[in-house]
Amino acid sequence: MYLQRLKTYQYRNLADTERIFKNGVYFVIGNNGRGKTNFLEAIYILGFGKTFQSQRITDAVQWETDAFFSGGSFSNGIEMEVQIGCTIHGEKTLRCNNRIVKRQELIGTVKMVLLLPTDHELVSGGPALRRKYLDVLLSQTDTRYLNSIIRYTHGLKQRNAALKQIVSNGWPENILDPLDERLSNDGSLIIQRRKKWFETMKPIIADLSKQLFDTETTIECIYQPSICTENDTADAYHESLQQSRARDIQYMTTSIGIHRDEIDIFMNNRLCRKVGSNGQQRMASLLLRCCEIYYIRSVCTAQPIILMDDVLLELDTDNRLKINELIQSLCNDGMQLFACATEESILNKLNAEEVIYI
Repeated sequence: MYLQRLKTYQYRNLADTERIFKNGVYFVIGNNGRGKTNFLEAIYILGFGKTFQSQRITDAVQWETDAFFSGGSFSNGIEMEVQIGCTIHGEKTLRCNNRIVKRQELIGTVKMVLLLPTDHELVSGGPALRRKYLDVLLSQTDTRYLNSIIRYTHGLKQRNAALKQIVSNGWPENILDPLDERLSNDGSLIIQRRKKWFETMKPIIADLSKQLFDTETTIECIYQPSICTENDTADAYHESLQQSRARDIQYMTTSIGIHRDEIDIFMNNRLCRKVGSNGQQRMASLLLRCCEIYYIRSVCTAQPIILMDDVLLELDTDNRLKINELIQSLCNDGMQLFACATEESILNKLNAEEVIYI
């Protein structure tokens, strides 16, 4: 899958434009504040139906205008049109091949991998960031996972609200029964899918560790689910929720479940977030992003589009070359890349189809 055409109108600080692309490497070069990240986001929004720079999609509306538009044509042998428009009041319209769709229907239609300067927080930050990383990846490739995550998130809010009502207003405990059943059905599937991903990616992570780190350094990723049972069935999940019910009522929150899972990243058998340098943590986070690319390629017929936003600036020259050489090898296999930087020299070893100056 690659982007053939991009048209933007009143999108953040971008000039209204229409560009044509081939399936190759594109540099997006400009000084800070010129709109490089906004350019990537105008593409990203066509795959996810949301922005990545802010929580409110209305923030993407250009200053002193009333709406924005971003539209793209994609090709994977068959052409596909995706368009999104939003007013300053939050009235959003998503279209795929001229059919109005929900955001849930759009996700996974055009697969993308986004690399950001803040990605080191995947390693140094809290577990919620690592769970989100996995959820975004698996939601692009597995519709059942996406639907389960959406239902689970909604069901978790309902259960926590019910726990508060039990304590505050004396609601009966059995109001939790149907909520626990729904959480168990979706939570058990999510655990199964997460475990399968880690089993699949273990040899890939080992190989990437050898490519991106020196011979004395090994990177491992370990999945630690909050609910540990001999089998990951809905019944086992439900039993764990039953066992934690008294505690959950006491604290008025759901204390176990997939929303409490941890993904630990080890460097030489020690937590990378505790012992890794800033540069090592950045390289480990880039390893995770490369895992996204490899996984999507392995389970889908369509190649992902890579959006790389100035992620090399904080790396030394040797590590920049390692990343650029790896990314170029992936692009040689038919992937499209949009790479942002303040200077072309930062993207050394990447062969650009065209340089876009912003």
